[in-house]
Amino acid sequence: MAGYYKQKYPEVEITSLIANTQEIVQRVLAHELDLGVIEGQVEHPDLIQEDIFQDELVIIVSPRHPWAERGEITLEELKSEPIILREEGSGTRQVAAEGLKKVGVKLWSLKVAMELGSTQAIKEAVEAGLGVAIISRLAIKKESRNNLLREVRLQGVDFKRMLRVAYSRHKFRSPAAEAFLDLLLSKEAFKVLD
Repeated sequence: MAGYYKQKYPEVEITSLIANTQEIVQRVLAHELDLGVIEGQVEHPDLIQEDIFQDELVIIVSPRHPWAERGEITLEELKSEPIILREEGSGTRQVAAEGLKKVGVKLWSLKVAMELGSTQAIKEAVEAGLGVAIISRLAIKKESRNNLLREVRLQGVDFKRMLRVAYSRHKFRSPAAEAFLDLLLSKEAFKVLD
């Protein structure tokens, strides 16, 4: 999306930070960031949040995994596999935990093989066959197209989530930040994700 913005406004310098939801929110509230895109809902009186895009988490596996050709797996099957999770504070982890909790499964009851601090690290670990993971469908578009990772649905579990733009109620936004916010809130911004 930043690339799309840069095409529309080539004279604007963009600085991006990739971090978990907790860190992004802290930086937005500290006025270190103009805007943040987060997963999940965060309660804070100084934070304004607006829905921008609905995403879904999926189970990802290596193409060599026995589940690679299946469309869906059961909770019992998931419990038997080593799983790779995002770290505490991650919105992806929060959504996964909430989705599992609704069907009576605690995240800590899974066979957690490792916890990693980035989606890219998780994708590489799954590609290497170190376990399965629960991550955003958007995050694996390229890997799915190139048959590097496969996605599988978890039977009876809803992993839908809303991506939100978050910004401080008290921070002045430059015209460039306002233009980026407008882009995020428009339908135009998400055509690049399809």
